[in-house]
Amino acid sequence: MGLGIYASTGVTFMHTFVTTKELKLLYFDGQSAVLSTYGTLDSQTALLRQHILKEPGIEFTYNETARGYELCALANDMHVDGIMRMDVGFETLICNFESSHLVQSHVVNVTIPGIGSSREDDPGLPQDPTRPPPHGIGNMYASNNGWEWVRSGTWHYGGYGHIAGNHPESRVVLNLCGFVTFYDPNLRSLSGKHHELIDDGQSFQSGWGLRRGHRLLDVSVEDSAMVKTWVRTASDIVTSPNIQAYSSARWFEDRVPCSGINWQALTETIVSQHKGRITEIAAATARYQQGLMSLEDFFVHTHGLSHATLQPFLQYSTGNLGSIEEIKHETLQRCELLYTKHISSKDYNRFEALIKDSVEIVLRRICSWEWDTFVWTEKYTSNLLPNGGGATHEKTTNMSGSNAVKEEVKTFAQTIKDFLKWINWDLWTQCEEKCSWNVRARRLLFFLTSSRVGQLSNFMRVQQELCYIPMWPLGYAPGKHQGGPYGGSSNLTYAEQRDFWRPQCLDRKAFDRGGGRGRDPDHQLPDVLVPADRGFGS
Repeated sequence: MGLGIYASTGVTFMHTFVTTKELKLLYFDGQSAVLSTYGTLDSQTALLRQHILKEPGIEFTYNETARGYELCALANDMHVDGIMRMDVGFETLICNFESSHLVQSHVVNVTIPGIGSSREDDPGLPQDPTRPPPHGIGNMYASNNGWEWVRSGTWHYGGYGHIAGNHPESRVVLNLCGFVTFYDPNLRSLSGKHHELIDDGQSFQSGWGLRRGHRLLDVSVEDSAMVKTWVRTASDIVTSPNIQAYSSARWFEDRVPCSGINWQALTETIVSQHKGRITEIAAATARYQQGLMSLEDFFVHTHGLSHATLQPFLQYSTGNLGSIEEIKHETLQRCELLYTKHISSKDYNRFEALIKDSVEIVLRRICSWEWDTFVWTEKYTSNLLPNGGGATHEKTTNMSGSNAVKEEVKTFAQTIKDFLKWINWDLWTQCEEKCSWNVRARRLLFFLTSSRVGQLSNFMRVQQELCYIPMWPLGYAPGKHQGGPYGGSSNLTYAEQRDFWRPQCLDRKAFDRGGGRGRDPDHQLPDVLVPADRGFGS
């Protein structure tokens, strides 16, 4: 990340440090290191200033020096070593190297010979950061630095990047016993006011709408102060060895300071169990509506998927359960409370209580939707539930010509659309296809040795595709303004907006054509397409 920003122009020194002890950090979730006016800085601004500007302006947005001092003051107040934020990768702000026991490993002058600090300001050069001289700014490795920045980000997307050897970021472990959120229902000033839209009311599910557009514009000074108090208490949990040392011990009353429950593993398990079948049902619905699947096949397929999800919880009629209402109640209770029913209220703290409640609310909605889908398709397939009003076999064989059944499917299609929008599992870290190797051979020369036939590789270009996730300040928008959130301007069509935001497999050549460093609207650079035979490594 540092090399991607600074190593392309001017004189650059690379300072490398290593840790000698476990660091305690305050992590701001989301793209909190993104320098935009669209709300990415809201949570830290609320803690630092207790007031959010709807249009903070470029000067405030890009003044990272002042923000860094304020964040370090906050870190000192919370008794932590520093701050962690995210953009394409993760960045850590360490406020006191001595007390954090950071050791400098080495310093290297990585400046490329022949490139001075004035190169970027040369008015005689086209100002295109995606291209090296003589067609753009920076040194001969300038465009390559942006691509390698993307590559370093994908190292820690886990298996989502579909690249062998990728693994989740393991150097940072979230302590969810200190989980604080502005979605907390106790923050009354924000009740029902998260759903702000940006960019003239756009609400793209694949763009800035939904949760990506939520702002803290209405947060009150009192609620900001309350969140700051919560964060201080959360830092006590992380930094203090026992509850007697907590500055706010009474806040815990008779609860434990930390349950030790792996909430992250629990929520990821829920997503894994339900996501695949839900998206497959949505895909089957779309295939039927496109005429690619018969109505009977649609019902059989959807019923099988919904039954597979509920099967561990579903018990058909017995002597004790006779009506469909009783079966539904017992099935949903088992499904909704699978992971939390056994946890006593004394076994988790008040921060964890919000996670537990959220798990139950989400599972209640998921399980209920899956039950409704199961019961609806059951009457056209297995017809085993009591008092279900199921269709007879004669009806199912002729249902393709029934307008009433087609209307039911149309209604179901809207239902699943609304459900997916509510749950908002947009899978932003996953490419739809598996990324691969691209091999482009221009000319192959073979030579004969005493032992084998060899091949000169100078004329072979091999590129590894990366699962590219659009995050500031590296954007992919061919023919459009380059860079991060500014690529999603209001002049984009829905298809262009979706293509800009969705993860996709890109190789270096494609990235050069439509990528580059992000710039704010007042400093946008020309959108220059790189010719097919141009660019580093071509």
